[in-house]
Formats: sequence, C-alpha cells, structure tokens
Amino acid sequence: MSKRNCLVSSISALALLLALPLTPLLAASYQLEQGEMAGYLLVPNNRVPETYNAGFSMYVAAWPLLAEYPGNRFQTGLFGTWMHAQYDDPKPEGKLYSDIEGGLGWWRDTRFATETPKFIMGGVALNFVAWANGPGAGKGRDWDRPQGKYAVAQLTPWLLWPPDGLNLQQGACGQLFGYGYHPLPLTDPQTTTAGKDVPTGNHCWTLFLNAANFRGPVTFFTPYFFSRPTVDDPNLAGLFLDTRPSGPNRALQMETQYVPACLATSDQGPAYARIAPTSFPRTNQGDSPVVHQVTAYDKSALWDRVEAWFQGDAPARPALDPAGSIVHTFPGRGGATWRIYTPGTPREQRVPIAWDSFARPAALDPATFGYRWNEDLVTEQNTDSCPLVTLPEYYRLDQDDNGKSRWVPVAAADVPPETGLADVRFSPPHQEPSEPYVTPEDADGCWKKPGPVAGPFEARPGDGSVVTYYWYRFADQPALLNADLTDAERERLQQRVEMLHRHWTKDQQYLRPPQRGTLAAIDPALILTPPEGLEIGYVPIATRQAPGEPALFDGRSLDRWHSSTTQEDIARCWQIEDGQLISIPRSERPEGAHASLLTNQTFSDFELSFEFKLDTPTPETAVNSGVKYFVYPDTELGLEYQIYATTADISALHATADLYDLLPAHDAALKPFDQWNTARIVSRGATCEHWLNGARVLTYERGGPAFRAAVAQSKFKNRPQFGELPAGHIMLQDHGGGVRFRNITIKPL
Repeated sequence: MSKRNCLVSSISALALLLALPLTPLLAASYQLEQGEMAGYLLVPNNRVPETYNAGFSMYVAAWPLLAEYPGNRFQTGLFGTWMHAQYDDPKPEGKLYSDIEGGLGWWRDTRFATETPKFIMGGVALNFVAWANGPGAGKGRDWDRPQGKYAVAQLTPWLLWPPDGLNLQQGACGQLFGYGYHPLPLTDPQTTTAGKDVPTGNHCWTLFLNAANFRGPVTFFTPYFFSRPTVDDPNLAGLFLDTRPSGPNRALQMETQYVPACLATSDQGPAYARIAPTSFPRTNQGDSPVVHQVTAYDKSALWDRVEAWFQGDAPARPALDPAGSIVHTFPGRGGATWRIYTPGTPREQRVPIAWDSFARPAALDPATFGYRWNEDLVTEQNTDSCPLVTLPEYYRLDQDDNGKSRWVPVAAADVPPETGLADVRFSPPHQEPSEPYVTPEDADGCWKKPGPVAGPFEARPGDGSVVTYYWYRFADQPALLNADLTDAERERLQQRVEMLHRHWTKDQQYLRPPQRGTLAAIDPALILTPPEGLEIGYVPIATRQAPGEPALFDGRSLDRWHSSTTQEDIARCWQIEDGQLISIPRSERPEGAHASLLTNQTFSDFELSFEFKLDTPTPETAVNSGVKYFVYPDTELGLEYQIYATTADISALHATADLYDLLPAHDAALKPFDQWNTARIVSRGATCEHWLNGARVLTYERGGPAFRAAVAQSKFKNRPQFGELPAGHIMLQDHGGGVRFRNITIKPL
C-alpha cells in the first residue's frame, strides 16, 4: 500500500505524499483528517517563603521532542516557568500581564529550526504590547515598530546571541541546561521615563547560564522595557519588574501548542488517531528526569554584594550565595492536559489522552521531577548517543468509568487496517529558504552611530545559518541607545560592566552546579574570544542571520567525506567530539593507520571556510596537517593550505597558510594554541586566495607565470600542469594528529 499523509488545510502543515480523498478509503468507512496534539504537562512544586523574591534558576533537560522537525506550525516549549512581579495585598486590579518566560523549545517564528531546541528569553511587556526574545529579537521584524527588539542588552563578551535564538550544540539529548534570572543594579533608579513624570526602577533582570562550555551572565532586560507602558498610563507606575520583586512560587509546566496528528473517523465504529513519534529522554534506569534543582533567591544571594561593589567595596564574588537561596522540592505529583483534535474543534470538545496510562510523574529525588513509564505501552530507543522513550503512537477514542471521552493508547496491531493510519507518514513539509534577519542600514541610525569598532565577523551555528556580527563598545550597542538613558548614565553603566568583565569570567561558578546528570553544551560556534584590545568593555552584536552554505562537516557525521585509504581507517584516525573533528595522534592509533578525508563531491569555483585549532607542539612532535583543494582523483595530491606548528624553525613555504612548497603567505598570524583560528580558501577562475583570522595573506593565479615558476622549483615539478585541474576534491590531510577542525562549509561561486 502507498505511504500516506493526512489531508491538510494549508501547504505549511504536513507535507503530502499522496492526497487522500475525503470519501471513504477503498471499501472501508474511515476518513483521515489532519489533527494535532496540544496541551500542558503540569509540574507541582512545593511553595517557598515569599521573601525569596529576587529571581530563580533551574536545570531542564534538552532533547529532540520529535524525530523530525515538522515545519513552522510546530510550537512547543520544553519544561519552563513564568516569572511575574510580586505584589503586596491588595493586588492591583485589571489585566496586567507582564513577565519573563521563554526557555528551551521551538516557536512558529523560528526561521532556522532543527530537531535540537533553542533557548529564548521571552520577556513580555504589558499585555503583550511588546516581547523580547534576546538581543535584536522581539515582536515582529519591522524595525520601524521595534516592539521589544531593543529590550535586551548584550552583557558578556564571550558568547554571541543569534536573533533566531541561542543554539545548543546539535544532538543534545537529555543533558541538563542551567539558566536563571537575577536582578543586577547595573543602572540607577530614574524619576522620569521618556520625559514623563513616571519612574523607572533599576532591576536589570540578568540571564545567567550554566552549560558545559559556558558559565555566567549573558544578557539583561533593560528596565525601560517593562516601564515604557507606564508613560501612557501613569497609574501603572511601579507595578512591573523594573521596580517590583519577583514572585517566587511560579508555575512550572511544559506548554505544547502543536504536535502533528492524524485522525481516522467513521460513523460505523470508534475513531482512531496517530501522533507523530514523540519522545522523552531516558536514563539507564529507564526514567526521565526533566527538571532539576529549581531555586529561588533573595537579594542577599548576589544583588547586595554587587550594589556594595559598585559603591566602592571589594569586587563581588560571582557565585550566587546558597545562604540567600532555597530549593523547591517536588511532591511527585503531576498532571497532563494533552488533547488530540482536529483544527477548529471547540476547546470544550477536545478529548484528552489517557496520559496516566503510560506515564507516571515522580520525584526522582527531592529536587528532581521526572517520569517513570509503563514499559508495556512505551518504546525504548536504545542508542548510545540519544537513549529515548517514545510515547504510544496509536490511540482509540474510548470512555472512562465516568462516561467521559478520552484517547486510550492501543498497539498498532489493534488498529483496523482500513483506517489507513499505519501508512501515514508525518513527513517534514517543503519550505522555502528562510528569510534573513536583518538590522537597519540607516547611516545616521543607532546601528551606525557611534557604530561598531570591529567587524564584520561570521559565526556558523549548527542550524545551517550564518550569523554576521560586529563588536560594539558596550554602552554604544543599539539596545542601550534605546533604553531611555542619558549619555552620562550610559557611561556609568559602561564603567560598571567593565568591572564585571575584569572580574567575572566564563570559567567561574555562578549557579550552583547540578547534583545529577551532565550539562548540555551551547553551540561551539557561538563561544567567542574577543579580539585583542576588546576584551574589556566590548560585546558582540549580531546584525544579520541568513541561510548558510551547505556544511561539509556539521559537527555530527562525515557523510560528505570518504577515506583516502579504507573507510575503516577513518575511525582509527579521526574522532568527532563536541562538534569538532579531531585528528587522533599517531601514538594513539593502531600501527600503520592512515586516512586523509576527501569530499565526495568535486569543486571548481568556491569559497571554503573552516576553523582549526592546533595542539601545542613539543620538541619531539610537530603539528602537521593541511587542507588541500583541486585534489586529483584517487590520490592525496593537490594544492595545500598548509597547517603547521613546531618548536623548531619552520622551513620556507611550510608555514601555516602558505601554499605548501610553492608560495608564501604574508603576515599570517596564528592565534595561541588553545584558541580557534578561522580560515578561508577562495577560488574564482584562476585566482585563489588564502585567508587567516580575517586577513587575506596570499593571492595567486593558478597557471600564471609566477605559479608555474614556483611549481618548477618544487617537489611537484614532474607532475604536468600541477594544480591546474578544472575541478577537484577538498581534502583534510592526515599527517599524524594534533589538529582539530570545526564549522567546515563551502559556497559554490
């Protein structure tokens, strides 16, 4: 039987493999309809005293909820919370929705989505007049109506925040991601706001992260974001998070707005449904910890020390003080409101699934919430890299003991074949390339005046995009030029942030480490080292995020490469770890193992970009590798961008970025051995360029007089027309280890 997809009402939903008629299938009386599953998973946690009203932190599991990203209708957060302002009794009247939410997940406006979740900040101004997901990311993309796009200021110099959300390293599966918000007194309270006699407080709610490769404060909401609506209604002054403390007893839930489903309905029998394969992370014990160490703080945890520091005391310790914190415990209860229904079904008619038939909420320890599973109804996915529990896919519409309808899980074998559900495939839809995020180009606007001090630079995270960014003086970043601060106030803020940059680094401890599990990593492409001279008081600001070139190495597999020897030798000579391709030292390999890596495809005009990092050479061992291009078929022979480090003198034409044995690079500056170098090889017609760390260090003409003269004096002199192939492979040279590569992309020209 042909593979089928449910009928859809719009092209943006599930892709169609075969359009099914709205008449009964074959001789059966079932009709397939597009559906969805949505709702909340509820996580009760025990209350703490209201005095712990200066923010929170928590660790949440990161994992691929669905096996395939189902298109931009998909919106679901993983487990998260909503932090609202705390009010005294009597509480103010009227609708005053404003908070900080966000977290890990997928959203309808995500442009560069993958199965791995992203993190957004999710600040909401009064009743959603504006929201802010990160620096340069807010409600809509019209910069004439910013609506939160200037609400978040970049604080750290060591992490780049893309407009589409903060990427985790691809493949995250059950690791814990630590985050939280704590107010810092970076600004001073103001008596006026936007020229009106309404105050703005100085709660700069700052995002702190704890990941495998980054720790510390990252960004903060400018107080003006929360107070701006009071300009239009002064009666609301002092009611929002710029001034108010935070309520410590917050809802903790997983909000799911769309998981693809398909319903088979009939007038002659019960309805059946199938959902897209939906999974949870799994430990070796078979359970699924999803939330850990939810902590509330008072101002003694950090605010008081920082305030004293800014007033002249000694530098404040960056770690949030446990004495000013309290951990929420879990009673082990939980609930679910997930329902399966067709579009347009009234809310009161949406039928819940029998969640408790296969999932049991549990306090896995007093500070950890998770699930234990009915092994007869769920399926364990046993892979070393991503062990999962997949929920039941098939359901039958039934009634409980009280006569209420619910979807109960059933085995695939118990679903009548005539429903057609067994042949449904939830295929990812065809989507046009994403529109880029852009920022204003007005020469007199805040992005250009005072403007950046260095750039442009590019980062290539694992979602396939290219993020263009510049370095700005902290106080001159566009968010702070739109934060209702005077020049003098911005300069005071600049001085305070320079104090933070000097004393609070990304390798210090801020949030208390988790007491179980391992930490998820942020996409390594977003971890930065500031340019020399810009280490203190400068920050990276993204100005554009656009679809990138195809990745030759995506940090996970070598599907686009083959070995120069045998495929078996690849595992003996190379390993993939933390998004890096690492050449294993010869001393750690089986004797005689060798495998250079060649692209499956050949290239002629192209721009090849990659990053590399060298191990520190020793007197006994040099670091020797290279990236070759126009490589001859079935050989390792080609033009070579040399990569080399030694404690001895380097021979002429053998230094990094040289065209090996042929032409020298000029002013090629390698970074220290513990830092990543960026490199490019550009070939357009006969012209080739070598770039290193943003500088073009060599330009030559293949087949030109200087090139041929160099070949005649080289080891390649007996190879006719060496280096003049019209097209050839790209090759990563295996020459004994000591080099690491990442973010290898190529753009045909």
